[in-house]
Parts: sequence; C-alpha cells; structure tokens
Amino acid sequence: MAAPFLVEGLAMKIDELEIIDLKIIIGKAGEVVVSSGFKDAKALKKANVFFAEIVETMKRSFLFRVHAFDAVAVMHLNDEGLEAKRAQRAAA
Repeated sequence: MAAPFLVEGLAMKIDELEIIDLKIIIGKAGEVVVSSGFKDAKALKKANVFFAEIVETMKRSFLFRVHAFDAVAVMHLNDEGLEAKRAQRAAA
C-alpha cells in the first residue's frame, strides 16, 4: 500500500527535484528501498526536504517501521558526469 504512494509521489517530482537516477525496490515483505541520484549538492538538499516530508506523511498514514539512517549520501563520478562538466566549462 505504501509503495504505490511513494512511487507516485516521486514520479510527480522527478523534474522538480532534478532527479537524474531513481531506483525503487519493493521487497516481498513490503519493504521499500529508494536510491536516487542528483546533478549536484543543491538538488540533493532540495530533495532531502521532500523526502523528509513524504516519510512523515507515510508515518501518519501507514503502519510501518523505519530501519534506516537519517541520511546517507553516496557520491560517485561517472564518465557521463565528467563529460558534462567538461562541456560546461568549455562553453563558459
């Protein structure tokens, strides 16, 4: 029940939150894992507010347990990201 609510909420905010990578895993026991990537730290901070709000809404609406860290950020560089940065610098 909570998974469709979360998926729909995220789907409507992909552009606004500047999400460049989104993975949602729904487990057999009803667990939901969300992994998302952002173009920069500013977009991540903006999304963090949204995620906090949606989790609070879910806590009020559904009976569930939270087994998570308050925030986990994993940052990595990939070839596409590096190439985009080079193109931005060249255009400036």
